[in-house]
Amino acid sequence: MNVSGGFSLQKISPRRIKGRQEQTDMQLIKNKKNHISNKKGFTLIEVAAVMVIMSVMVSVGIKKVDVLSHNAVDRVLESGLKELNTREILVWAEIKLSDSGWINDTNVFSELDTNLGNEFKWTVEPNITGGILGLRSKSIVLTRIASTSSTVGMWNQSM
Repeated sequence: MNVSGGFSLQKISPRRIKGRQEQTDMQLIKNKKNHISNKKGFTLIEVAAVMVIMSVMVSVGIKKVDVLSHNAVDRVLESGLKELNTREILVWAEIKLSDSGWINDTNVFSELDTNLGNEFKWTVEPNITGGILGLRSKSIVLTRIASTSSTVGMWNQSM
């Protein structure tokens, strides 16, 4: 700036421009080298550590799923036992209310539907004293208490 507040034009020599251009070119090359050498990435050790951590997490998750699966099978077998007792109550009540009334426990058991569905398997067919009810790889031993004219028969899990 000159004294009057205006801008003065200086004459810049071509040599000076060329020198500045070379400086900026050199800076660009230097920056590119730094950029290449400063690339961020994962080392083999970091990748291996992450894979070990993930494999531990997966193995713990599989164990939990296995435990949940076994708990679910137990619950479904309990539900099957409750279903048998509910069916026993209904059959006994229908027979009690029928014209002929309750005659004997064999009559009640013969009317009872023990088919709980395709998933359930009776490894020992149900009879008037009980049976073995299975689901997948688990089974429970059931005993049946006979009905009388005043009480309903009942299915229980044997220990």
